[in-house]
Amino acid sequence: MRRALISFIGVCLLVYGCGSSKAPKGPYVPLVSRLDAESDVVFIVDLASLSRGFDKLRKTVTTVPIVAAHPELKRMIEQQLNILDSSLALARGMLGFDVLKDFHRMAIGIHLKQNGEVPSVVAVIDGKIPPGVFQKVLPGVNPEKKFGTDVWTIPESGFQVAIEGGKTLVACSGDMTEKRLKGGDVSETLLKHHPELFRDDATKSYLRMSFFMAPWIVIWAKQEMDQAPDLMMVESLFSVRQLFVDVADQVEVSLVCADDNGADHVKNLLQAEAEMMMGGRQLIRGITFMSMALDLDLLDGLPPEIRTALADRKAQEQSLDFLFPESQKAPRVEVDGKKVTLLADLGMLKGSLSIIGILASVAVPSFIKYQQAVKNERAEMELEQKKQNEALMKMDSAPKVNPDGTLRMDDSKGAAKKKEAR
Repeated sequence: MRRALISFIGVCLLVYGCGSSKAPKGPYVPLVSRLDAESDVVFIVDLASLSRGFDKLRKTVTTVPIVAAHPELKRMIEQQLNILDSSLALARGMLGFDVLKDFHRMAIGIHLKQNGEVPSVVAVIDGKIPPGVFQKVLPGVNPEKKFGTDVWTIPESGFQVAIEGGKTLVACSGDMTEKRLKGGDVSETLLKHHPELFRDDATKSYLRMSFFMAPWIVIWAKQEMDQAPDLMMVESLFSVRQLFVDVADQVEVSLVCADDNGADHVKNLLQAEAEMMMGGRQLIRGITFMSMALDLDLLDGLPPEIRTALADRKAQEQSLDFLFPESQKAPRVEVDGKKVTLLADLGMLKGSLSIIGILASVAVPSFIKYQQAVKNERAEMELEQKKQNEALMKMDSAPKVNPDGTLRMDDSKGAAKKKEAR
């Protein structure tokens, strides 16, 4: 009996140990534990790493050969970056903290609703958050005490926000519950629906997203497909049950399907994406070389900074090699049963991000000038229209005289009425 009891206790401890080893670990657990258990979409984001990546991207933009070789273009981009810095400094002064530096991590849970109901959203952010921030952002709004914490309701949107312990900001679209404020254990339902989210501690990821396709979503999608025959060609894609995205030094996109036929179609879809990622690089290079064969610098209306840069073919070619080097590893697609995964190096995206940064820096001032020109032209048109209206009013109000020198009847009556009014 004693041996049996000892054996039973040993088995229980073993089972407990195995179960506890699967418990999620890492810095995101306290955040995710506050999300709705029924969340269909979950994001976890390393805001601190993204902030460092943003600073690195800023430096990269100004070191691209075509920018570095042309001081005027570099000055234009730096001016836009200074405007951005000023805006961030203004926000820092208003809020009392730095959004890019003081926010560390974030978790967002979205619970989709049936019958067109508004989804419920919960967002949790940890970092250094001053307690008086909502008094500044929501002046005139009085907080309500819930579970020992001040909770503010944002007018019109109905969102409720709170700061727990001076380091965790919680925002939700519904009523603030004790679970959302205090946290606890991660829901078993959440772990079941999003198994990849905590396969490790996620400290090497910039962003993770997990989407659980609830049964009602699948039914709704099939109903929509029945009403739109053109969608029959993508019927197999509705077998997707889970989508997982992980952005680290390597980008991973995984889809789990309900059947082998769906997995086979998803494999072809991800293989197409892998080919386009490689082809996209070649396409950008091809378009750039094509533009270099043309005299685009002769186009009318170009800012002088852009005109000079477009005339520098050598710097354009150097910029291509800088942003899209040849030594990039090809993305690959892996199949494990009904799970299909696309893996690609993060470096494949960096060149595109730098180009977007350069184009934005150039396009923003040009767009502002265009807007100002449109406003000036509209103001001139309105002024001219006003002058014309005034001239017509003067013509209408001028007395009309008959050939014999007497006033017309309608004008004489009008004159008499005006005299009586005086």
